[in-house]
Amino acid sequence: MDIDLATEPLGIGAKGPVFLRDNLAILARRRRRSDPAQSSAGCFTSSTGTCFEGTTGGAGFDVPTGDRYAWAADSTYVKNPPYFEGMTRTPPGIIAVAGARVLAMLGDSITTDHISPAGNIPVKSPAGGSG
Repeated sequence: MDIDLATEPLGIGAKGPVFLRDNLAILARRRRRSDPAQSSAGCFTSSTGTCFEGTTGGAGFDVPTGDRYAWAADSTYVKNPPYFEGMTRTPPGIIAVAGARVLAMLGDSITTDHISPAGNIPVKSPAGGSG
């Protein structure tokens, strides 16, 4: 943090600088004046105490059970990635590579960040060919 909250203001209000100590004093006065149910803890408990019970609005949804996500075959949003199709728990082993050719032979100072950028490659750049 770049601020000393004990001596520097949080900001400037209509009546001048606003310090953390001023806000804490206001909260303490409010807490003493209000009834216990309206304290910060009381408000939190009363507003979140039944959050896991749900509402009647969600009662009509068909919710699958189980410990794995139920992939919907007709979903256009969430799909099982195609590279999982046919994948087994045990890898098939080393497969021989035949007929492959070198695409690029690069020195040790070249990393995948150099050859696989995260964004577009501008035409007028060294990687774009006319930099």
